[in-house]
Amino acid sequence: TSLPPETTPRGERNQVIDLMKGLLIIGMVLSHVHSGLNLSVPWLDPRRGIPQLTIFSGLFFAFGYGTYKAYLEKTTIPYRRLVLNIIRILLAYYLCVIAYEFFNDHVLSLKSLLSIVQLDFLVPYTEFLLAYVIILILVLIIPRIFNTVARKDILFWPVMGGLLIASLFDYTQNTSVWLSLVIGSETITSYPVVQYLPLYLMGIYFAQRQIRFSWKFLAGAILAIAGFLVFRGNGQVSRYPPSFFWIVGSMGAVYVCYLISHLIFFITPLQKPLVDIGRHALYWMVMSDLFIFSISTVLKNIPLPSYWVAGIIIGIFFCIAYLSFLARK
Repeated sequence: TSLPPETTPRGERNQVIDLMKGLLIIGMVLSHVHSGLNLSVPWLDPRRGIPQLTIFSGLFFAFGYGTYKAYLEKTTIPYRRLVLNIIRILLAYYLCVIAYEFFNDHVLSLKSLLSIVQLDFLVPYTEFLLAYVIILILVLIIPRIFNTVARKDILFWPVMGGLLIASLFDYTQNTSVWLSLVIGSETITSYPVVQYLPLYLMGIYFAQRQIRFSWKFLAGAILAIAGFLVFRGNGQVSRYPPSFFWIVGSMGAVYVCYLISHLIFFITPLQKPLVDIGRHALYWMVMSDLFIFSISTVLKNIPLPSYWVAGIIIGIFFCIAYLSFLARK
């Protein structure tokens, strides 16, 4: 078993980040199973705070780390590969939306397909993929700005502060789907890029400096999570659109998850499967949604005992893993 290196060689993937993504993908699938099948399982409830605080934010942090290693670290930006990745994620989103509409008995006419392509509406469980697309388009247009901001502390921290302040703005009047993808909305479920951009920049910052354990960051993480818990108790935290303390708390939770991933890396039986899931994150995101969409029409209104829930979850993971094995055989 290889150990997590102190530094990741230029251009190489960081296996700890892949393992972290694997953990978060598992959490995402569990959350989607809970919501998609209308289950009443407390430990799977997406409203339970810390897990949901960590999943998308952690994946966005890992995405920032990964795009730095794949694109921004290089002397010459591989634009062709970047464009292909944008197309790949966008096609994955459209595939999930069409599947959702099909399995929910919605008519797939030319008009409805055009509505899907134009992003006239967003579909649950898949809308987060559009945040990845928007970020990669920004990387395609202004790649050096991301590097410059993350490299200089005198720029990085003021930018982070400004983005956090943006989460305090009032977005109650926004009803535009397109605008909700950028700044959020109370009526449209989305993962707005402006509010979540600090997590992405944090990923680049950590990748540039190869940050691992730091007492300074751990203390900040504990304070951030504590602030989230206090303000959540006072009803001052919202997820859609993400409020100030939702983002601040998620930054703390993501750093803790990052440290836990370094520890799990030393557990040999867990390392390989989690790294493999994280390495093929988009595949797991899409396939899990397709499985959930296909079975939800049959099971969502049936009260399921806990052992059925466990069986369904294990079955979904087994099917996705087996299909992945067949595809690479």
